[in-house]
Amino acid sequence: MNSLFCRMHIMTKGIVSLVCFPSIILCFLQDDVVMGTLTVRENLRFSAALRLPKSIRQREKDEKIERLIQELGLSKVADSRVGTQLIRGVSGGERKRTNIGMELIIDPPVLFLDEPTTGLDASTANSVLMLLKRCVYTKPKAYKLDEEQLSSSLKGIEDRLVEEYKNSSSYKQTKSELERIVQGQDYSTRPKSRTITYSTSFCHQFNWVLRRTFRNLMLNPQTSFAQIGVLIFLALVVGAIFFGVEKNSSGIQNRMGALFFITTNQCFSSVSSAELFISESKLFVHEYISGYYRVSVYFLSKILSDILTLRTIPAIIFSCVAYFMIGLKASAEAFFIFLFSIVLVSYTATSMTLAISADQTVVAIANIFMTISFVFMMVKKHTYTVPWLRVFIKK
Repeated sequence: MNSLFCRMHIMTKGIVSLVCFPSIILCFLQDDVVMGTLTVRENLRFSAALRLPKSIRQREKDEKIERLIQELGLSKVADSRVGTQLIRGVSGGERKRTNIGMELIIDPPVLFLDEPTTGLDASTANSVLMLLKRCVYTKPKAYKLDEEQLSSSLKGIEDRLVEEYKNSSSYKQTKSELERIVQGQDYSTRPKSRTITYSTSFCHQFNWVLRRTFRNLMLNPQTSFAQIGVLIFLALVVGAIFFGVEKNSSGIQNRMGALFFITTNQCFSSVSSAELFISESKLFVHEYISGYYRVSVYFLSKILSDILTLRTIPAIIFSCVAYFMIGLKASAEAFFIFLFSIVLVSYTATSMTLAISADQTVVAIANIFMTISFVFMMVKKHTYTVPWLRVFIKK
């Protein structure tokens, strides 16, 4: 598949690429890039909503989705989740067919498939290729499959698909279209650029991406309910340790210890935001290049969903539990100042976490850098209360 991209790159003098016309040429990647917490139908509906023009009515989109589900043989699992590491989902072949269906939703004239049988057994791989053969018969398109990891029995199917395509009218139309694009253009002075066109507006994209992000958080217990449960438990622990502090010198020290513990907890709890963009990097790159949505839409959706569900709500719950158990000042003004401060600490630590993890591709490495940063801040905080630490800080 890489050699095919190189040949196309040379043929078009290095200017025309798959990104320049996502509605004409699409690429099916080797890795499955699909949201595992959503069902098969929901993934197809998401692709149709963002890649088909808004001029197409919703009823027509739903009919197209149902017809595609029937063609892909996904009727029995249409309402089943695709599956993640924590959620049991559909089989590998059904997952591949769902991924293919998300590309076929816009009926592309040309579709590249990079090792579509990777990770599948012989029977499942054969069913996937037979599906592509039926698609060629019913809706002639240009299909190119990577020959790597294909057994000798399956290569015959690919050869027949290629021969049938070369003898079809789609081959001549696609070739003439590519020649028309590059004909008569002076590439020596024109800067190389990649323009991605979108079928929908910013608000429409933001609505769908935000809804999918919120749904993904709610259906992923590791990043939603589990974190809230842990924070409630920690709030009870802090409240039990510093329960009912007295109004004397000892109570002042206990209050300082409680506030330091709460601040530290908010900082280290923000480490979970490190995987906010790292875990879905492949999904984002694929959907962005394919013209699903703008970068700003994805960024704002992820930030908004993370701030509301994993930073603001847990901070409010933590404050309500710990504040009154510790016995801090019993007034509405003092409580809301405390709550506002805790929320700002959480936002600040999350911002720092995102800044550090933006340059990383592995979550574990990002966690190490963030932990070192937070530990350094704690050491800096106690420099003037612990004498021997002052030697490490230059005045």
